[in-house]
Amino acid sequence: MQPSRRTLLGALGTSVLALSAGCAGSLPASDDSTAVDQTAAADRIAADPSATFEVRLHGPDTDHLLFDGEDLERVGPVESSRAGAAALPVALTESATADVAETVRSAGVSENVDAFEIVQTYDGEEMGRFGIAPSLADAIATDEWDGQIYLSFAERAQAERVRDAFVASDQT
Repeated sequence: MQPSRRTLLGALGTSVLALSAGCAGSLPASDDSTAVDQTAAADRIAADPSATFEVRLHGPDTDHLLFDGEDLERVGPVESSRAGAAALPVALTESATADVAETVRSAGVSENVDAFEIVQTYDGEEMGRFGIAPSLADAIATDEWDGQIYLSFAERAQAERVRDAFVASDQT
């Protein structure tokens, strides 16, 4: 019997998100001009005002907006995961990081991580649905999370489409 699509996406999302708890330093500091010139440098956000991107927390009696495109401070380059999917490293603003942490803590995610999932949508289209790594939930619960996270996409083209909507085309 083959696993369901949801099971596969959950496993993929968990493996990608497990990296996010320890990804400090994966995106360069936003004010370091030398970092901006590096090929793997993260770009500042210049959101397409017509693009609607949301990341929501779904769980028992829970459907909360965690963050949207306006909450992104930096976006890194699209990366390929070992499972053949794509990952998009992002850094949230300081206020969005605090809001996400409060939402995750108040929902009790760290006490029952398997009961929750993250749902990403872009312009109304679901782009990903996956579980939350226990290490990420623990980092958030203990105030050790720095607002950096890897968003998971089944296809590289999806990740690139979302990234393109949020990165300034005139970056130097």
